[in-house]
Amino acid sequence: MDLLLLAKDAASHVFTQGRLPPPELVKALISKGLGYGIVAFAGVVKLPQIAALARSGSAAGLAPVSAELEQLAYAIAVRKGRE
Repeated sequence: MDLLLLAKDAASHVFTQGRLPPPELVKALISKGLGYGIVAFAGVVKLPQIAALARSGSAAGLAPVSAELEQLAYAIAVRKGRE
């Protein structure tokens, strides 16, 4: 389920029904929110490296194995997210 739908469902429990959402909904909301947060902040962490590459105009300092492993990790994460 999408993060916004989960948040809307949780908010409807709190504001319209006056009770806490079920634990399963809270767990799903936290899990989905953390997943999106990890992906978003992973991009933020890369910004200094991208800026340094842009300033230098060269990728001479990057290790090819490191870049390949990172791409493999992204591919696995995307694959698992679709299951």
